[in-house]
Amino acid sequence: MADFAAPGGSRPSRGTGNVSANFDATDMTAFTASVLATEHPAVIATAGLHADFLEAYIVHSTSQDVLTLIEKYASLCEDYLAKVRKVTEILASRKGEPVWMEAMTCESLLTIELNTWRLTGTLLRDRLKADELMKEDADTTISVDGSREASEKEIVEALMARDSFARRAQLVVDWLESCAAHQRGVGNDVERLECFAGRGSAWKNTLHHVKACADAGSAPSSYVTELDPDTPSRERLPTNNRDHEDECRLFRSVFFHLRAGQLQRAQELAADNSHYSLAAALEEWRPYHDPNNGSIMGADSMQPARGNLYRNLSKHACWEAASNPTCSLYERAVYGALSGNVQAMLPACTTWEDKLWARMRAVVDVCVEQKLRTATQQARSLEPQPPDYPCGRGTLEAVFRDLQVAAGEGETRGQKITHILQRGLVLDDAVSTIEEIHDWVSAQVIEPPLLFMRFLAHMVLFLRQLDRETDTGACSALFCTYVDRLFDEGHVPFVATHAATLPASD
Repeated sequence: MADFAAPGGSRPSRGTGNVSANFDATDMTAFTASVLATEHPAVIATAGLHADFLEAYIVHSTSQDVLTLIEKYASLCEDYLAKVRKVTEILASRKGEPVWMEAMTCESLLTIELNTWRLTGTLLRDRLKADELMKEDADTTISVDGSREASEKEIVEALMARDSFARRAQLVVDWLESCAAHQRGVGNDVERLECFAGRGSAWKNTLHHVKACADAGSAPSSYVTELDPDTPSRERLPTNNRDHEDECRLFRSVFFHLRAGQLQRAQELAADNSHYSLAAALEEWRPYHDPNNGSIMGADSMQPARGNLYRNLSKHACWEAASNPTCSLYERAVYGALSGNVQAMLPACTTWEDKLWARMRAVVDVCVEQKLRTATQQARSLEPQPPDYPCGRGTLEAVFRDLQVAAGEGETRGQKITHILQRGLVLDDAVSTIEEIHDWVSAQVIEPPLLFMRFLAHMVLFLRQLDRETDTGACSALFCTYVDRLFDEGHVPFVATHAATLPASD
């Protein structure tokens, strides 16, 4: 994310006006031409957000409309993000210039805002559903025929239905994967599925070398002599350099697909590249479920079993692979993701979001493993957990503390405040979140962009709409700062209307 310093230190001129988000493809060319003729095209392209957000808030101002309001906010962000991306594409030839940097900042801010509203909606929808079930005293137990034991899959489903901690961690994982899947630019030519299609057998250069040595009757050189996946570790010999490079790129791409929640594409990628053991490992983590267990239906009605009956053995093998120092960075990360080994995943994670995903995924893994090992009566003994496997699932607060320590001073000002906001949403801690945001805004030497101040102001209004306990003084100060900025930057027609949304006590 770009920092909040305005490129060139300049502001857009007063009276930028309202550019509505309601446009179609035929209007885009004319819109882009008119906007590019201005000094601050990206700022002009997003000017209409102030009026559109205010209108949405006024129309959906009751506590019963909060989910509709969030969906509207997200939709507006998507519409304006499409505009800004069009501007940045056209300005690509001016990369590095202030006008391009300003456009990239706007694109980054809108992307973060869109993702944050989606997270807000996901968590709120889950909390409202849980509250409704609690009021109705609904039974969230998964119903199982008394003639049989619950399968692993049914136990996990029951865990997610009843355990709000595990469910919230999984929701955050799903959100982070969705953000990665929608991220612009993910999947360049090296990382895309098509890049590896039609490669034939795995380690084909090593295979050619082994065959050549066998045909010549000479002793093999310093490469492996067999071609099963465990050979490099067993013989402590490498594959051909080209094969090793291809395999590293493959695991890198598979990891990116896992990071984006694209498990099927990762499996297809592994299979198309003849890495069938990897494709199998990407399937073997699934909890086992046999729909025919206890059934009295005839053979014609039999259904295939799902998941892996020996899942614990597969996960143990993945943990060992993730802990193997001879494996490449992304190979360890892939197997770490499949076994809950956060220490194997983190070195491949470059952003705060990546690291949060790795830690939350590990939390979910611990929750699932603990439940399965205490809720099932196995016909055979389970493989013991690795010695360094977490003994407890910990807390979400601890996850964010570890993230903060790891981030250190590496975060920019803009990154830090958005992460504070997202952390507050996950932990449902409105009080300290608003206070930290207010302190952050007050401490800025360079004023944050008006685009970002609008986001913070409407997040404050949203939290109030939910009747969340907040610091009234901090909320009012944030919103007043936004109103002052509207006036300073020429959005005078909206000042009075925005100010009227403040409670009478303010």
